[in-house]
Amino acid sequence: MDSFICLATSCNSTSTCSSLLEFGTSHLDLQLKAISESRILPHYEEMLKIRNKIYMNPEQNYSIDDICSSYSFSSGHFRSLYKKCFQISFYQDYINARISKAKFLLCTTNLYVQEIAEKCGYTDSKYFLRQFSKTTGYTPNQYRLLL
Repeated sequence: MDSFICLATSCNSTSTCSSLLEFGTSHLDLQLKAISESRILPHYEEMLKIRNKIYMNPEQNYSIDDICSSYSFSSGHFRSLYKKCFQISFYQDYINARISKAKFLLCTTNLYVQEIAEKCGYTDSKYFLRQFSKTTGYTPNQYRLLL
């Protein structure tokens, strides 16, 4: 996963289509510029491989120390590179990968929340509930009902 941009804004009675389009276009231009700039950073390809691995298998346990030993980075340098490349910390992105998988499972299966937590790499379902709620603003059951 190289890039994904999502934009949402509230619309009220004074908003016009052209003003919303202008807002969206300028926001998209800024995001695309940031993504283009990060692609030329040193070690971008390595960071992208790491990110793709995390999003493909978020249930696995990843530690910065293990990743750094595989790629010969110090932990501080790795954290800095990752944040420069993706504008998000490694751990927050790792949480987002797990929560994305949980959302998918909530939408596509009838698994219990505890089973989903386990499939997303959480050994403590209460911790999963806290992280899911903090990230999405909903409990997993509330999220499932939104569909």
